[in-house]
Amino acid sequence: MRRPLIVVGVLVALLLGGLVVAKVRGDDGSEVVKVAGPAGSEAPEGSTTLRPAVPSPEAAAVAAVAMTGEVARAGFISRRELIESFATPSFGPVLADDTSEQMTSLLREFSERQADPAALQVTEQALRVRVATSTTTTALVDVWSVLVVALPTAATARVMWRTVSLDLLLIDGRWLVDGWKSVPGPTPMVGSESPISPASEVAAVLGWTSVVAAVA
Repeated sequence: MRRPLIVVGVLVALLLGGLVVAKVRGDDGSEVVKVAGPAGSEAPEGSTTLRPAVPSPEAAAVAAVAMTGEVARAGFISRRELIESFATPSFGPVLADDTSEQMTSLLREFSERQADPAALQVTEQALRVRVATSTTTTALVDVWSVLVVALPTAATARVMWRTVSLDLLLIDGRWLVDGWKSVPGPTPMVGSESPISPASEVAAVLGWTSVVAAVA
């Protein structure tokens, strides 16, 4: 059975988610929820409430995949907290345990190579997303992304194109990850005019502000 790995499975290979309610949209994009009484009656004056629109499952899946770098660099406790912040209560601990276990193996490999794990730079950028299947409370979302890993002391950086499939559950107005698996590809060929840069140069660029943070 394939283990639900968020980061490490890929990194090792690289380096070796009676009331009737009517909903309308507000001018600011929020949902206006109008609550009516029993059938045939009118809602009391002032009963209209506002609440933020539920993000789409696509947005939740892309956000989870974008956490790869932060999860990889986090310590044991903070990594668990990060993962459990976007996963279901039942799946979060499973994903956190498996990820931490394999991160330990990866860091041990770095230590044997006299590398500094603290200098590890990891980023994953989603390029395309689709909802494969969905219901009102569940969704299977595929994210095609590119993952870049660089260690300045290594000779070269690594890149992997992969497709991440996320099972999502809608819980209390949030889409949470309830299953995670990934497969390599599809992978385009690098153009012959694109020279391979030293890992230190790639790591330096990965230290720039992320596009997501810049436009937020």
